[in-house]
Amino acid sequence: MIDELEKSREQLLSASSSEGLLRVLRRKLQSITPNVYVLRWIPEQGEDLYDVLVDGATVAHIEIPRRNPDQETVFETWPVEEYRRTRKILTTPERRKLQLALHLARSLNARHNRQ
Repeated sequence: MIDELEKSREQLLSASSSEGLLRVLRRKLQSITPNVYVLRWIPEQGEDLYDVLVDGATVAHIEIPRRNPDQETVFETWPVEEYRRTRKILTTPERRKLQLALHLARSLNARHNRQ
């Protein structure tokens, strides 16, 4: 699961297939660091749903329409603790993935602080 989180971070920051999601994150949050992890991705028929841990402190929920680019993108954010409380439907693997992403985010922050 750690490898999956690291790959999602690398892909989000560098893959052309992730440009739409990265563009929305940058536009809505004004700036982001490389400390981002995709917690959930649900490809629906008309949109892609994402939950992304940003900087180890905030979870962003994004709904990007696929068919109609003029349609409004849904974007909501919560502090991690509020996300845990309000998302009671998180499965055990999703809760574990969130914990691992938080650990990776803290480790990345610690490395940046030492430099």
